[in-house]
Formats: sequence, C-alpha cells, structure tokens
Amino acid sequence: MDTQHLDAIVAEAQSLDPEHFSAWRGGWTNDIELALLDAVLSIQARYETKNGKGVLSKVQAYRAHRGGRADDLRELARTDEADLLAIVGRQVTGGRTKASAAIEAARNLAELGVHHAADFAPDSAEHRSAYTRVTGLGPVTYAYLRMLLGHPDVKADTWVNRFTHRVTGDDTLSPDHVRRLVTAAAAMLPGDVSATVLDHAIWRSEAQREVPSTGEGA
Repeated sequence: MDTQHLDAIVAEAQSLDPEHFSAWRGGWTNDIELALLDAVLSIQARYETKNGKGVLSKVQAYRAHRGGRADDLRELARTDEADLLAIVGRQVTGGRTKASAAIEAARNLAELGVHHAADFAPDSAEHRSAYTRVTGLGPVTYAYLRMLLGHPDVKADTWVNRFTHRVTGDDTLSPDHVRRLVTAAAAMLPGDVSATVLDHAIWRSEAQREVPSTGEGA
C-alpha cells in the first residue's frame, strides 16, 4: 500500500468537520430486512430529502409496514414485487427494479440460513456471493450492507472515491484499493475511529461540495 497515499488521506481526514464523525446513525444492526433494503435502495439515490422521498423514508415505510421489527429475510423474500413497489417506489438498478433485486438477494441469503441479523457472517464468501450475484447489485453496496449490520467497512462509492482521488492526486485507484486505503487510514486516526465512521464522515463532507450521480460500482 502506498504510504504517501495513506498519509494524504489521514491528513485530510483530520481536517474534516468533527461533527461529521458523530453523524453515523449506526445502521440497522438488529433488522436485517431494513439493512438489505437500505443497501439496495441507496444505489444512485439521495438518502434524505425534504420531500420525504429519500432512501431513509422508504426504509421507514417498510418498517411501518412490518410493524416495527423487520429481522427475518424470509419475510422479505416472499414479498410480492408489486407489494414492495407500493411501499418503496419504483427505482431501477441493472435494468430491473430495486424491489426485485432486494427480494432476490433476500431469497438467496435466506436459502443459506441467513434469516436474522445474527445469522449474517460478514466474512463469508457464500453470503457475499448470494448478494453480489444478483443483477444490479455488487461489492460496493455489499460493503454498505456489512456496515449497516454493524461490521466496520468502507462503501467505496462516488463520494468516497472522489475524496480519495482528490487528496492522493491519483484518479486511477480502484474502488477496492480505495476501500483498503480508507480502512487503513481509520486505524491511524486518534480516538478509535472505525472504518465505517470515517467513511460516513468523508461521505458527509463530499456531499456538501456538489451532487454527482452515484452508482453501485464494481
């Protein structure tokens, strides 16, 4: 790993607004259905909007539909696509609705015995494949799913990639390289900053600069 790149990220991270480091809500650590929906719906979407049509409001609508707790992927897996569309709206990824992608991912994971958040194994290659083999989904939002379930990681999306490319001066870095650099940088920051918290601080900082399109990534 390039130490100059790493040092540049650490230096820039230390200049970020301290409030950005306390903004991470903690995800949906006990509600795997909400975590999965959040990860899928986040692709090329705003998280919060004034008109209530952002990702957060859609996830909250699904939680209300489920009556509060939503921690059984078997429930999401057997949800009819039309019914889920009525709750979260019609958005697409990879030429299909995000609702259908979420249902398929839920089904794949449930077939492996991942029913509840406690069943999710963040380092399992099988669990990763169950998610990433779904058309329209990939490793970037799988990392985000891990984060939402309470496992430190970095979602190397447009925001985080742009930050890393800018501060290192190297726009050839792959999302996986960015993920590893930011993870390593978090471990070097004072105050026991997790990779997830640094990721979110970067995301908030970059989001204030302008609004680029964001995507799943490879």
